[in-house]
Amino acid sequence: MPVSAKDIQTNLNNVSSYLEQLRDNIEDRSRLTKLKLTPSQADNLEIVEVLSRIKRTLTFLNEDIAGDNIKRFGPEYSELVEEFRQLMAELASDAYLDASEYEYSKPLKSEDTVRKSVRFKDYDAEDDENTQMRNELMGTATNNFKPYRDEEDRNTLLSVDTTNQELFAQHQQQMLEQDQNLDLLHRSIVNQHSMGVGIGQELDEHLIVLGDLERGADQSLSRVQRATTGVNEFRRKVAENGSLTTIIVLTVILILLLVVLN
Repeated sequence: MPVSAKDIQTNLNNVSSYLEQLRDNIEDRSRLTKLKLTPSQADNLEIVEVLSRIKRTLTFLNEDIAGDNIKRFGPEYSELVEEFRQLMAELASDAYLDASEYEYSKPLKSEDTVRKSVRFKDYDAEDDENTQMRNELMGTATNNFKPYRDEEDRNTLLSVDTTNQELFAQHQQQMLEQDQNLDLLHRSIVNQHSMGVGIGQELDEHLIVLGDLERGADQSLSRVQRATTGVNEFRRKVAENGSLTTIIVLTVILILLLVVLN
């Protein structure tokens, strides 16, 4: 099935965007390495996914750019392949990632190679598979009816392998995100536990202060009770000795009057 020039240009733009993303990832890894830090598994999976998309799209472009399209799109395709080769050369020295299986340097074909497969009503299964995968890359995939085929071709197997790699990468990414969420939850629980321990210590200190205040109040109450008892005793004694005191005072006054009158 022929591919339009618009689709070819879209795939070229996609490759350029993927290469820019790959370049940014490599620069980030370089900064981490200079800081003597180890890239995370999520960083490795992200690069693997980008490499897979670049290689797959370049493979489709190599099949699509033929005939009259070679002069129009060939130079841009060659520049993208060379740029990808240079970035792969930088990744070759990365000690934390083996990207050798994603290397790509296939040149364009000099002439069209017509391949036909015998199917029901001359149905070309390989073209249909390639078209479906191109649509997925460009985000225009549709659920088209596919006639029965009695065997799977090579491109189908390759696409399944690539899809499995992407699914594995996405699964690993989800697991890493879950681990990060669990770590955040664990830290939150630890912080809450620390706050609870601190509040418990403050309550213990307040209880100690309240105990001291209670003991002080008990001591003050005891002193007040003793003072009250002393006052009551004094009043009782005064009441008992009141008459004697009056007689003594009157006697003293009488003596003084006698002395004064004589």
